This record gives sequence, C-alpha cells and structure tokens, in this order.
Amino acid sequence: MAPPPWSGEQYTNLGEIDGYNNGQVHVTYTPGVDILHCLDRQRGLAVYWTPTFRLIPWWEQSFPLRSILNWWLRDEPFQPAHAAAVGRPSGGVLITGPSGTGKSTSTLACLGSELQYAGDDYVLIRTDPSPFVFSLYSTAKLEADNLARFPNLAPLVSNAERLDREKALIYLQEHHPSSLIKGFPIRALVIPKVTGLPHTTIETISPAAALLALAPTTTKHLLGTRRETVEKLMRLVKAVPSYRLLAGTDLAQIPAAISSLLDSLNPSGAR
Repeated sequence: MAPPPWSGEQYTNLGEIDGYNNGQVHVTYTPGVDILHCLDRQRGLAVYWTPTFRLIPWWEQSFPLRSILNWWLRDEPFQPAHAAAVGRPSGGVLITGPSGTGKSTSTLACLGSELQYAGDDYVLIRTDPSPFVFSLYSTAKLEADNLARFPNLAPLVSNAERLDREKALIYLQEHHPSSLIKGFPIRALVIPKVTGLPHTTIETISPAAALLALAPTTTKHLLGTRRETVEKLMRLVKAVPSYRLLAGTDLAQIPAAISSLLDSLNPSGAR
C-alpha cells in the first residue's frame, strides 16, 4: 500500500483518523493490527486491506467487515449489534450484555436444542417495520476455561494450540450447520446474569435496563455512527419486552427457559 496521507498524530485510540471521517468517507487503521477499513459512501466503494491474511487477528476472523457494514447501514433501519440470537422461524430472542455476563454461554447452551442459532457475538438487527434479526457470522467464541462446560465443543475449536492467549473459536457452519438459522422476528431482549445457582429463571426488566446492556457494548467498537446507532437501539427496546435470564449451572435449563418464554409470547403456538 502507498504511504498514508495522514500523520501519526492523527490516529485516535480506536483507530479513527482525525480529518478523514466526514460523513461521506469513513476510515479506520489500527497500528499493530494493520487492517484498513475505508468506505466512500457517495461512490459506494469500500476497501478492506491487510498486508497478509496471516496477520488477521483471531477476533477479526470472527466478525470481519463489521466496521464497513456499520457505516454502510448508517442511514438504513439496520444495525450490527454486539449481541447473540437464538430462536425459531416464528421468533426468538436477542441476548446481549457486556462481556463476561454469560452471553456466549447462554447461546451455546442452546446448541442441540429446538432453538436455532443466529449468532453469539455480532448479529444484524432490523428495527423497522418490525424487529428482526439476521445472522451475520456463524462463528462462536468462548473463554478457554469455560470449554470444560461444553465437552462436545472442545474437539471443534479451530485455534486449540493458542488458547493460552485467545478465546476458543469455532466455525459452526462446519460442524453444526443444521443448528444455524438465517434470521427470525425478535420477540424479546434477554440479558443474562450468571447466578451460580443450579436453576435458571427469567424476570422482567425495564426497557432502560435493556438499553444500558445493549448500547454501550455495541457503540464501543462501532465508530462514526454513535447517534444513529443509539437511536435504532432505542426503537428496538421500545418495540419488544425485556427480561433478565438468571442463568443457572444446569445448562439444559437455559434453552428450556427461553423456549418457555417464547411460548408465553406467542399464544398462537406457531413455531
């Protein structure tokens, strides 16, 4: 690549370049990771550049192009969101919350159940005309010390030799294609909380509590669209009910609790 037209002083903490993000053009380049994201909205042209695919970090492999997708959809009723999603063709739940709250554990506990998997880290939500979630990536990520709770997933880890410094990364389309789903209507937002107790229960929470779980973790790494992103997420939390999933140690109870919640939100019985 040609030398960049900006100086080292123009880099911000998360890689945005001062003077090179004006609403039409968005640019991020993070020194050390060496990946350039660039979108020219007027020309409809995006560039994703790296010196070699061998340098792409493991976390980037789990959600490639998320910055470009976020910029591209800024003025549309679509939003990449830091959330997971499981459900049925008739509807499902968006599972969100800061890292470490049990989002991936709750989602992966649903593998092999009647609930299908649309994502466990980043998904695409539509706010209008009705809430809907689309699968973007079929990867799953799990803290290495949490693998013991999922012995069936341990042989599927793609980076097993690097778990001392990386999360376990699994490409589910290679191993669980029948468990994947392209998308479904969003019936509820669910925010997990690990309790350490054996049983899983669900309680109602306010839209404000759901927004506080979803918005900061989504806007933290999606740069240049904060106002538009928060507005979309506000519309979402107003449109569907929100719940706290008090996740117990018996993982089989998690999909059962979510299925029961979906049954209660869908009196017609359609699945």
